[in-house]
Amino acid sequence: MKRSALVTTLIVLATLAPPQLAQGQGIQMGSFTLQPARPTQQELPDARHRVLRGTDWLGGRGVDVFYKNGSTCDFSCSQTLKPLNTCAFQCVDLAVRLYATVGYPNWSLNGSLISAAYQMRDVAIAQKGDFSDLTFYPNDGTAERPPAPGNLLIFGAAASNGNFGHVAVVNRVFGNYLEFVQQNLCYDGTARLGDYALIKVELVDGKQKFRVSTPDAYSTLLGWIHSKRVKEQLIDQSKMLKLGALSWNRDDTAVYVYLSPESTRRLAAGETDFEARIAAALDRAGA
Repeated sequence: MKRSALVTTLIVLATLAPPQLAQGQGIQMGSFTLQPARPTQQELPDARHRVLRGTDWLGGRGVDVFYKNGSTCDFSCSQTLKPLNTCAFQCVDLAVRLYATVGYPNWSLNGSLISAAYQMRDVAIAQKGDFSDLTFYPNDGTAERPPAPGNLLIFGAAASNGNFGHVAVVNRVFGNYLEFVQQNLCYDGTARLGDYALIKVELVDGKQKFRVSTPDAYSTLLGWIHSKRVKEQLIDQSKMLKLGALSWNRDDTAVYVYLSPESTRRLAAGETDFEARIAAALDRAGA
């Protein structure tokens, strides 16, 4: 994705010492009536609460991110947004609205809306109905697929989140790091729009296994949810795009670059900063 205020904000925040997390960031009320039809337009809080536009993250295919009054967390379901029946400002609301863009309804178990963020893991594991194409990868060193853009990071219940858990959305992956975006998580009363996590990989019986290490202030990362629909409709770029002498496309785990014969020779010759210029051009193109 193109560099934006989000990247600058996260870089600044990453230098801070981990202060106390606010409680209650994972609440999701479970007493509403499910909507059978796919919503085409979800109510949103007033624009004064918006801290990030959907066009400024996830390669321009995200959804708007809101914090109450643009800077604080909300520890209750102070506003219900129709027709998905999500609680405004909650972390679950962000995940539900993003996944609704590719056809998922609000997340439910046994006919009732989930009541906490950590239960999104249970929905993915059950793989029933509208959620049959989801896959949950546990963060225990057995996952054969690393987190990818559009995946949901599911954090466990803890005192720091009011025992509701927490959910965040992977925005991008670069090297062995990932960047995630979230709603309703505050450090010392200040909104924490996003954060970084470290992806660790080891070889077990000839296969790569992945684990993610998040900042200490977060509760235990239970794992991540992968959606085939999100991958295919929001993340993958199968069409070959031209960028000068380069061509490129991508899926949710890699960017594939195709060089002209001349560029290949320049790269093989070790031309100064040639690789860096390629990387910069791809970044500007939103690769």
